[in-house]
Amino acid sequence: MFLVSIRNARASKIILNVIKNADQHRRFFLYKPNGFTMVELIAVMVLVSIIGSAVVTSYSSYNRWLDKNEAILGMVRTIRKARDHCLTRNEKFFLTVDAVKNTYSLQYKDGRDSLYLPQETSAQFTMPFYTDITSLTMGAGHASRPNATIEFNLLGEPVIDYDLNIYFNEGERVMVVVTPTGYIHVQ
Repeated sequence: MFLVSIRNARASKIILNVIKNADQHRRFFLYKPNGFTMVELIAVMVLVSIIGSAVVTSYSSYNRWLDKNEAILGMVRTIRKARDHCLTRNEKFFLTVDAVKNTYSLQYKDGRDSLYLPQETSAQFTMPFYTDITSLTMGAGHASRPNATIEFNLLGEPVIDYDLNIYFNEGERVMVVVTPTGYIHVQ
């Protein structure tokens, strides 16, 4: 009996030593961290700040582009609304674009009366300061003009032989009034 208890004591001592050393072995050889180290966190923060600074710079230029695009598309919507308005009333209308004053205006009938669209207070529209009408051409091979007037007939079709190209911000965007259909689009 005494012998058995000595064996049990030795076995339990060995087991205790193994358990104590197991912590050492685990710590130095089989260590698996539960989180990030400080170096990893700093590296991630540096990468995020570099990417963030690039995104913020491009985001502001994207917002400027959106503002310009919205102004140009607003002009397209106004011209289409005028065309549809006169088409339903069986009237022809005139679109006058002035690149010097950065404006466009709408007239109708032969007397060139101002065309006031529903829910509009003026027949002359000024482009915002960040959107500049640079030049106008009647057709691809023609010279640039400071202003142009285009007539739309009773069917909403332009009464010219060439497309009207309106260039914005030194050719950044181009609005085209297509002849003979009167389709208006922005490139």
